[in-house]
Amino acid sequence: MRDGQLTYVTGGEFAPLTLSAITARAANIRNIASRDRVYPSTLELDAVVFERGRLRLTGSADFLAAPHPGVLAQVALENIRLDYFRPVLTPYHLTVRRGVLSAWGNLEYSPAVKAAHLEAATLTGPDIEYAYVRGAAAKERQVARQAVRKAEESTNRPGLQLRVDRFRIADGPTPPTGSSSPAPTWCSPISATTSPRARPP
Repeated sequence: MRDGQLTYVTGGEFAPLTLSAITARAANIRNIASRDRVYPSTLELDAVVFERGRLRLTGSADFLAAPHPGVLAQVALENIRLDYFRPVLTPYHLTVRRGVLSAWGNLEYSPAVKAAHLEAATLTGPDIEYAYVRGAAAKERQVARQAVRKAEESTNRPGLQLRVDRFRIADGPTPPTGSSSPAPTWCSPISATTSPRARPP
């Protein structure tokens, strides 16, 4: 595929997810079943996300896996706008004005294993504001407890692995005059699991 375009409309308040300038190449697509976690086909994909961001994926795939195809690939995200996620954050009184996310690592998604391992992620130029609303604290605590419970369920679910080795905030808002807050720096790790290491494609 060359110069392709994909628009995914989720409905509600979300803006359409747009991929443009898509270049994709797949080879050795076989019409026989493979064993679990065997990916016979090579796969390369490059696309523009939200007009200025970029997605790069290089790896292998099993397009005939059931009940859905499987892929094992190195993934790089560059300059993904945060404002796309504004409808998710607004109910928690978070206002996202700007900021972009870049990350790289590897991904394995198949009927047998679902794993994401980011070696590094950088949040650049974030402008996010939290507005306290009287009476909302109890509801937010309940939501937080539910989120923790869901995270624990995901962590304990067989085949699902999540890991972020390093997370950095760069070019964030300037601290108020006289503030003793240290400059943002790398945090490592955020979570831990076993996963093969990756390099940017």
